[in-house]
Amino acid sequence: MLTLVLANYRKYSSFLTCIVASKRSVGNAVCRNRAKRRVREIIRKHSQLLKPGDLLMVITKKTVCTARYTELEREFLYALNKVLCGEASDSSRH
Repeated sequence: MLTLVLANYRKYSSFLTCIVASKRSVGNAVCRNRAKRRVREIIRKHSQLLKPGDLLMVITKKTVCTARYTELEREFLYALNKVLCGEASDSSRH
């Protein structure tokens, strides 16, 4: 449903987000906008998990439009936790 990419740019004082919802992978404009709104709200709700300078890219898939909000939120948190835990082994991210 979601793919997350996390990077760090120290020069920013807050975190940045990028939500990718392409026509090919998600669907028509109504579905793309709904997917972006839902993901934006989940990021807003859990913004305390991100540090200043973090760049979070979220790539959505077609199932985002039809999934329940709680299911989408659970998957987002799972993926974010996986990315953040992987950061400990990534020596390029400080």
